[in-house]
Amino acid sequence: MGRFRHRVLWVAVALTLAFGGLLGRLAWLQLHDGARYRRKARDARLRVRLVRAPRGRILDRNGEVLAADLPAYRVALRLGELERGSELAPRVARILRRRRAELLERWEALRQRAARAPDGPPLPFVDAPSRTSRKLFVRLAAHEPGLSVAGSTLRVSRALLLRRERVIGRLAALLGRDPGPLRERVARQLARALAIDNRLDRAQALETPLPVALGLDFDTVAQLEEACAELPGVVVEVVARRRHPYGDTLAHVLGYTGKLTAREVRALRASGRLLVGYRG
Repeated sequence: MGRFRHRVLWVAVALTLAFGGLLGRLAWLQLHDGARYRRKARDARLRVRLVRAPRGRILDRNGEVLAADLPAYRVALRLGELERGSELAPRVARILRRRRAELLERWEALRQRAARAPDGPPLPFVDAPSRTSRKLFVRLAAHEPGLSVAGSTLRVSRALLLRRERVIGRLAALLGRDPGPLRERVARQLARALAIDNRLDRAQALETPLPVALGLDFDTVAQLEEACAELPGVVVEVVARRRHPYGDTLAHVLGYTGKLTAREVRALRASGRLLVGYRG
């Protein structure tokens, strides 16, 4: 009888410790990591998409059209798909609990190394310090072509590292443009997007298409659509293009839109107003 009570006591102690551990872990998740998981849940279910409001027609008193919108083809770039490092490096940083800037710098160093030798085996990115992080690397590589895991090292293919240069070069050739200015513009816009601290705002900036060319003819659009599978990040859209039948003759009456100067941006930020155009 005493041996039976002894066993029951040990079972009770084991169950108490088990449930105590579960309650302690639950309290840790709720109190310590609650804000982080709420932020993850919000980012997973929310997706911000910029939808431009259509601009109406402007008529004179006789019903003549002075300004109207016409459909036009536009080609744009999605930076998140064009440069996969902008999304993969932060994800790896979260797995390893390291700074995002550090992993982005390492990705850029690998990209420059791959540019010097485009042909060759995958390049090592980071090492997994634990079995858990290695499992997460394997899961990440299974859903991202161009990533692989060798031992405890996450590796990146040179084709994935050089995707941006290859796509921009091919796109510039189809548009008949010099790829240099386009590469510089993409690099500037990518740097601005990656400098955003808020994860949701950064994802929106990487998802928002960067306009490259407007008013494309049908033959160029057909070539782009045909090569779309080989140009990740390139999208062809139908957007509204403003048409003024009388040119700039009535600009002093209708007003006009244009890019803001640096001085105007500072003035708007100070006043809190939004300027959408210039008065006539």
